[in-house]
Amino acid sequence: MRTNGTLKTQKLWLIALALLPLFFSNFSNAQSTSGADFVFINHSLVSGTARAKGAVYLFPSVRNGVDCYVTIVDITPKTTIPTFDDNTAGTGFREAFQPRIQVEGKTRGYAEFMFRFVKAGTNIDTLMNEIPATSIDVDGNRSGSDSLLEFDEYFLPSTYLVDFDMLAGDLSFNFSAGSIIGRNKAAQEHVGIDTVDRSVMFSVVYPHASTFTVRIGVDNTKSNSDNRQRSVYFKRFVYPHSFLPVRGLRSFTAASQNNAVKLNWTMNLGHDIVAADVEKSVNGAHFTRVSSVSMASELQSSYTDNNVNGNVYYRLKMTNATGKVSYSEVLLVKSSQAHSGFKVFPSVIDDYTTVNFSAANAGTATLMIADNNGRIVKQQAVSVQQGVNTAMVNGLGQLPAGQYVAVLRGAGYNFTQKIFITK
Repeated sequence: MRTNGTLKTQKLWLIALALLPLFFSNFSNAQSTSGADFVFINHSLVSGTARAKGAVYLFPSVRNGVDCYVTIVDITPKTTIPTFDDNTAGTGFREAFQPRIQVEGKTRGYAEFMFRFVKAGTNIDTLMNEIPATSIDVDGNRSGSDSLLEFDEYFLPSTYLVDFDMLAGDLSFNFSAGSIIGRNKAAQEHVGIDTVDRSVMFSVVYPHASTFTVRIGVDNTKSNSDNRQRSVYFKRFVYPHSFLPVRGLRSFTAASQNNAVKLNWTMNLGHDIVAADVEKSVNGAHFTRVSSVSMASELQSSYTDNNVNGNVYYRLKMTNATGKVSYSEVLLVKSSQAHSGFKVFPSVIDDYTTVNFSAANAGTATLMIADNNGRIVKQQAVSVQQGVNTAMVNGLGQLPAGQYVAVLRGAGYNFTQKIFITK
């Protein structure tokens, strides 16, 4: 967003003055903390030269018990950072990270920032369940044949989520092996930094991470330099024509220990599920309800079954606001006595399957699906509880039919099993 321009006619100034009270009233509401997952305010320089390559800043209490160090990893030639985090009234969101990037004419420049989340008051990395980073107001402008286009490039781990409005047309996206670049292509200025215009926003979510890196930049083909305020807001957003279709259920897992089974499930943001019934079966064919949970406005829930003997099947019966019923995949939880090692069931798959495994300690594992050439064609993080775990794996129907290998890697274990995907 450009914020250093001027209105050049008396008529425009009169209109602006007339609208000032309404503008500041509305903007004041937009500026209040609106539920960001992480709040970036009150930074201080910890080491290095301010706004220069190698500088390290500390943002305290970005979340309860969590601080964040932000390092300027790189700044390209002919690029500067006039303001590290601009929280001036009337310029976007106070809780967002909002650097100003100045790029000289005929230059494509960026500043690269690395975010590291630590336990409050220490230098110890702390794992976040997820880090949602949303680039806001990625816009630009045009003057004759010259243009100014903002872009953000997020470096990607093996597991991530990206979302944006596929039909908006203002942004173009380039996916590479290690990053995604969201770049403005419409060259149209959008007034103000807000979360109303989703056409110039996109979100990148890092699951089970403590760090991430982003390049915030400007492609300036004009002759003059320009100073742009940018904004990264730490929250997920729902997009029209989403890159990821909004479904109700996001994940469904089970863990058994000491003759009890704990079920955990999470929902996608924007879901319309109002109730979830936990259903149980001892044969996988006939299910009975054992619990009912209200899911209106909830993104996660759990249920613990303390009455477990032998192998047990679980599923969720989900009801939306209109009364429509849908079911989750079925999880098979094997008894501790009957289960050891690693098992994918069923191993002949048309779309989804479940993974059963034992773990000595809680943590995170990585599940990978490899083809016969050893290429990883699917990968996801799995939350692990101590004891016997069951996790759902879906979306396998998108892969070509054939033989694959399921690999589960965690702290102190590495399991493999052949599977077959059919059509």
